[in-house]
Amino acid sequence: MTAIDPETISFPQIGIADYCQNLTGEVVPIIGSTETGIVLAERNPCFFSGDTNSGKTFLMLQMMESLITGKPFLSKFRARPTDEQIVWINLDREGVKDRMVAMGFPSMGWRDQIRCLDFTHLQGLDFENDSGLLPRIAHWTGARYVFIDNVNLLVKDSANNALGQSFARGIKEATQAGLQIIGTTQNKKNRAGEDNDGVGSVLGSAHIGGAGGSIFILKRTNSVYSTKIKQQKSVDGGEYISGTLTHDHGRHSSRFAGGDLLGALMVRGCATVDELAADIGVTENTVRTRLQKMDPSLFDKIEPTERYANGGQKPVLYQYTGPNSDSTQPDS
Repeated sequence: MTAIDPETISFPQIGIADYCQNLTGEVVPIIGSTETGIVLAERNPCFFSGDTNSGKTFLMLQMMESLITGKPFLSKFRARPTDEQIVWINLDREGVKDRMVAMGFPSMGWRDQIRCLDFTHLQGLDFENDSGLLPRIAHWTGARYVFIDNVNLLVKDSANNALGQSFARGIKEATQAGLQIIGTTQNKKNRAGEDNDGVGSVLGSAHIGGAGGSIFILKRTNSVYSTKIKQQKSVDGGEYISGTLTHDHGRHSSRFAGGDLLGALMVRGCATVDELAADIGVTENTVRTRLQKMDPSLFDKIEPTERYANGGQKPVLYQYTGPNSDSTQPDS
């Protein structure tokens, strides 16, 4: 794919009927529902904001997979499959290619549904002054869904910054043109180096927040198997989505746990109490109490048979034995 020539791509024309329909207040879910919470809706952008290595890109790849296959997003949110074109704009990480390969994207039957752009293709494009670039890029690639990894490279924080204002206008123009914009950005830090709360913690929030849509904040935990997720802005003003994601890195998938102990145990297969507590964001005593109330046929309690070299007792392990479990016993 060659570099985009801004002189040869045109802004898609919108008929008055479609234009008026675009401005209606009806919320049509694409991923999620009013019962579970709406992740992505028609003509509403969606952004995932988080720290480095908090799983933002991983979630966007899973969302793209759900849109193509109809597989529930995060094993919870109903997804309406589409056969329309998707463009992935990668503004930073080379590592995303490895993740795509590991998830099987290039070998799937729907591989031609996705187009990928990076800085090689975006050279010479003026995002700072041309607010119509996003819809025109989508038009050039034939895509309706536009995924942008690392929006923060295009958006600054100052409300008077022309780049951020232009990008926000671009999101609105793309939305009115019937496009779906999904992106990742970074969390801001306060002067003490700590996370801020609310939409204000999103880098570029003065512009992204004003563009409407759904905004999620991701925060890392002490476990590589989990990430806290909280919806800070919703498309319908309904119940905000909030909980914990448990990650299965082997299967390249995540599950919305929301404090779901059984879900965390299923993902890990075998875990200690402190590992499960870190995964779902509760205390160790809470995990022990919930394990006592859980159906005993769903897990085995494995008492340690050895001690650490310093003489300390190894922790008790809990192994999932429910449906689709692996019966292999862990090493002691």
